[in-house]
Amino acid sequence: TGERVHTLESLKLLNALLVSLHAGFGIITPTIVLSRFSASTRASIAKNIVAGFTGSGHAHVGACKAAMSLFKKLKLVNDNSAENKVRDIFCNIKPIPGFGHPILNLDPRNEMLSSLIHSSGEEFEYFALYQQVVSVVLQDYQLHPNVDLIAAAVMLDLGLDPSYKDIMYDLTR
Repeated sequence: TGERVHTLESLKLLNALLVSLHAGFGIITPTIVLSRFSASTRASIAKNIVAGFTGSGHAHVGACKAAMSLFKKLKLVNDNSAENKVRDIFCNIKPIPGFGHPILNLDPRNEMLSSLIHSSGEEFEYFALYQQVVSVVLQDYQLHPNVDLIAAAVMLDLGLDPSYKDIMYDLTR
């Protein structure tokens, strides 16, 4: 979107995000399995790609878009009562976007991306909001974030428009 000047560190973060989005449920990821089934019929590459995109619904990769929207709202109202704002904005939606994972109790991709952000020495505004949200949800619901939540913060910090989230997920898979 042109809002951020991209440094080598931010490009490394984008690369790490793309690798993280690739690693989900393995071959049972809806965006992967649908393409594989299509390919098994010897359909064209274009049809296989379309089949993969059909797996990008609200229940799969939809949490990233929802979290991006909620982060933008949180940024507008962030103040001294941040914990209450997190509860008002994020925790009123069930399931809470970007939390829980059907296979991983603790998603290692979040720790890896967080570590990369901390070591970059750069300031990432949405990542700071991510940390606030994680703290509140862990305290109130004992839920750990999944890659959708940190992906939302990283994409926003890199200046990517929320409309790119499906493309980011699907192209990595």
